[in-house]
Amino acid sequence: MKLTQFALAAILVLLTVAGYLTIKSDLDSRMEKQNVINEKLVEKQNHLNESLVARMEDLSKKVAAPAPATVAALPAPAVSAPAPAAPPANPRAAAALAAAAAIPPDAPLAPENDPRLPPLEDERKVLNLGADDRVADDSLNFPSALAGQPLTKVQQRIVALPAIAKIKEYAVKEGMIVLDRGTNANLKAGDQFALRRKTSVIGKVRISETINETECVADVLPGSMPPGMLPAVDDDVIQFE
Repeated sequence: MKLTQFALAAILVLLTVAGYLTIKSDLDSRMEKQNVINEKLVEKQNHLNESLVARMEDLSKKVAAPAPATVAALPAPAVSAPAPAAPPANPRAAAALAAAAAIPPDAPLAPENDPRLPPLEDERKVLNLGADDRVADDSLNFPSALAGQPLTKVQQRIVALPAIAKIKEYAVKEGMIVLDRGTNANLKAGDQFALRRKTSVIGKVRISETINETECVADVLPGSMPPGMLPAVDDDVIQFE
């Protein structure tokens, strides 16, 4: 009887040990697979980081490139003529700004033409739309607007704003925008602006730390552009809230 009990106990111990070893082996196998997956993810992330660093170094070299030296043999003029004023980026914007500046503060104006009043109801409606609705309500009117049809009040305000800068280059993979202006247009890191394409605002950008006198890098604010839309070269940067 004792031998039978001893044999049963020994069998239970062996089964327990075998079960433990089986579970441990399975866990070890899963850990190895997870480690392999983690290594691949880390390798992929490192490759992406190296690509971003290389891109930033390339942009920094462009930003830090010295201006071409002037020809020493040319004598400086005795009296330098005043530099001509830079032509406005948008003639229509210059005309609209000049007309607004010429309006006396106390001049009576019709409510729909008075720039001193807050936005009218239809303007507030468009400004409060989401990105998708704004595209459907405003951006899809490009053909009629370009064909000579009247612009909406919001489109008139957007078109009248002067361009602060233009997109010079867009790196799709890195999601970085290079603008053709920098400190020469008083741009500073952290400034936020709107992107204008034709008669509509299509998104918002923020100036990054990479900035010099004649160009700078900007990032698209997440969620500010409709799905599927991307920045493009020659899109305008404007101050529009």
